[in-house]
Amino acid sequence: MKRATPKAISERNDVDREEPNDAGADFISIKLELADTFCKLALESRSPERARQHQLGARRAMDAAFNALIKVHMSKTEIEGIVTRIEEVKALLESLEAGGSTHPSC
Repeated sequence: MKRATPKAISERNDVDREEPNDAGADFISIKLELADTFCKLALESRSPERARQHQLGARRAMDAAFNALIKVHMSKTEIEGIVTRIEEVKALLESLEAGGSTHPSC
């Protein structure tokens, strides 16, 4: 049985990246929705410890979305929608991390 060489694997991956990746775009959207949910939970929490845990969950979900964004090939329309959503969630998360108690409209 012949083994795949790193060059062959790289060439195959380059071909795969040329087509839009619906699963990757869905993953990013889900992670952004999760980050938004964690932010809202942090804002509504009465316990500072729970609020901190929710804030950390939001940060992890946002980081996962960013990491996936650089690996996923999407159409221009999909990217524009994702970037808009990232900006919304990022603003909410930054207000939490800055200690702000106001809830920007979502």
